[in-house]
Amino acid sequence: MLQIKGISELLTKNVDKAIYPHIFLMSRNGTLIAYSTPVDTNEAKEIAAMVTLAWNDFDRKDPSSFSIAMTAGAHHFHASASDPYRKPSKTSTKGPRKLNALTIQYPEKKCSVLAREIQANLILVLMGTAPRGTLTEFKTHAEWVGSPRFPPTVPTDRQRQGTPSGAPSPKGTDGSRPSSSASQESTTAQKARAVKPAPLNGGKTWEELSDYEKDIRLGALHVQRKKLDSVAVYVRNEFSVKGFQMPIDASFP
Repeated sequence: MLQIKGISELLTKNVDKAIYPHIFLMSRNGTLIAYSTPVDTNEAKEIAAMVTLAWNDFDRKDPSSFSIAMTAGAHHFHASASDPYRKPSKTSTKGPRKLNALTIQYPEKKCSVLAREIQANLILVLMGTAPRGTLTEFKTHAEWVGSPRFPPTVPTDRQRQGTPSGAPSPKGTDGSRPSSSASQESTTAQKARAVKPAPLNGGKTWEELSDYEKDIRLGALHVQRKKLDSVAVYVRNEFSVKGFQMPIDASFP
């Protein structure tokens, strides 16, 4: 049986108020199942509904398509023609492609919404803050199984030269593994934000940088995706060990 309280506690221990303040688990139809606290349930339900609309629409589309003709109110869900992640992998051309992850950049709420599939009917969602001025339009990036990860882990020339894509990650909470201690997570994150980072160029080549320094260069969205991936893997493994499989037609009050 699914232990909702235990999952909610796990999610709460893995948030960081400054970078990824909310994480929740939802069904494919948009029902909230477990979530970090404190939480604005109305906002979480709104985000869950948006993820459901976008996920279902992209899951029906050909990933080689240049655009997705779906709208939700005044917002347009689309895969940009300049987005390399819209192209199918050369190694996965047989049969239908399976949607694996979705990133929604949401200027109205000044956040990025990252979603990743846990099981066929379960989606893990992380809400991440966006550095000021980095979000200018509502857009989505879809990832199918076999497609490159978004955001990419290969640095751009600007990042190699020392220009970060966003805020630095909280040291010790860079997504390397889910946290088991909420107080420890909070303390290390606070200490990291209190320390001014060293000059980004610093005479080091990209290869000489530590993993933490590389995370800073790659930016906030990269750090948020690392956290989402680590929690997703942990939750998926826990469900596998316990033999839990979400029913396709399940609903929660």
